[in-house]
Amino acid sequence: MGTARNRWLVALFAGRFPRTLLEGARWEAIDLARVLDEVPDALLSRRGRTGELTPLALEKEPQLAAVVSHVQEALGG
Repeated sequence: MGTARNRWLVALFAGRFPRTLLEGARWEAIDLARVLDEVPDALLSRRGRTGELTPLALEKEPQLAAVVSHVQEALGG
């Protein structure tokens, strides 16, 4: 996927949202951080007290790395 220097597209989250998690959601008041934390088996990396999202370590996720690389190439990167 190239070096971190030339990588402008990163993955912050990978997961599948179960329909039951979003049923009845009040979209105007949804707490996205809470929803992301409740997705079973999701890949998510946070830093510090604020819980800032950080890029996922794709070295351990070759399939996800391939998807990110493919999208970056399709977008002209």
